[in-house]
Amino acid sequence: MRWSEFKGWSEYDQAVVLAWRKAGSEIHRCGTVTSEWFGPDGRVLAPGDDAYVLEKTYCPGCADLEEAREEASKSDASMRGVSFHFRPRGAYDIDDDDGV
Repeated sequence: MRWSEFKGWSEYDQAVVLAWRKAGSEIHRCGTVTSEWFGPDGRVLAPGDDAYVLEKTYCPGCADLEEAREEASKSDASMRGVSFHFRPRGAYDIDDDDGV
């Protein structure tokens, strides 16, 4: 989106988007929010006092991603900057038989 288009929005709409972006930037890949790991004094909460309970689940997609990472790391090529992710088959008009 162009800056000029965003500036054309109401102040309220701009504030909502900026707050949403800020909140989203605090969410880690593990799904937790940084501020929820700390008490009002700024110290890390004691185990059992924190906002989360660690659960173990199995995901076939996560297993496939982990396998792809392991296979790629065995190659001699640098993996710096390389990431793996899923996309819906047929999305974005990309050839689905690309061997990846």
